[in-house]
Amino acid sequence: MNKSKIIAIVAIVLFAVSLFGCGNVVDNPEPEDVVMLQTDTANEDEKVSDSSTQDTQEQVAVQENTKPDEEEQQPEDIGQTATLTEEETTQEPPSEDIQTQETNTDEDKVCTLYVNCKDVLQNYDMLKENKKSVIPQNGVIYEEKSVTFSEGESVFDILKREMEGSNIHLEFVYTPMYKSVYIEGIGNLYEFDCGDTSGWSYRVNGIKPNYGCSQYIVKIGDKIEFYYSCSF
Repeated sequence: MNKSKIIAIVAIVLFAVSLFGCGNVVDNPEPEDVVMLQTDTANEDEKVSDSSTQDTQEQVAVQENTKPDEEEQQPEDIGQTATLTEEETTQEPPSEDIQTQETNTDEDKVCTLYVNCKDVLQNYDMLKENKKSVIPQNGVIYEEKSVTFSEGESVFDILKREMEGSNIHLEFVYTPMYKSVYIEGIGNLYEFDCGDTSGWSYRVNGIKPNYGCSQYIVKIGDKIEFYYSCSF
């Protein structure tokens, strides 16, 4: 075999070895390369897991931060607030008795007083001659008007004060046994001046009490009338 053929064969063999050797390196990586690939894959999985864990923690944190606000708006709390508001707006106003106690003073205690002898005009022929000059033409001795009084005052207390303040004659008798006052004369008109059954009496709110005027305690709004009757 000549030298040129030997060189050619060697060249072919080297080429073949080189060609097949490179293919094995590419197709079959060494064990170290496989380990490195697995390690990289594991690292990537850990990164994905860490990222998922972090996202989950952030979501939990957001939920925890927003939870108090959500609790404040629970339907139960809203219902309680609505109930309280309804109770406050439906509270009943104070009774009239309480309002009267708070606002009434002695100046607010008012009644009316009226004194007349109109029945004498209907029985003028029975009137004593010396008394005809003291009888008013209209039979009114004290015009009806509002007067103030203090707590605990009686009908007699009011009559006495008003007659003295108006310079109108008043004569009465106090009976200790009955602790009562009897009115004998007003405006110089006395009992029995217009008949044997004539005299003074009183009414409160149109009703004649069955006890003396000094025992009747006045109330706010009472209408007091002293009148002369010719037929008791």
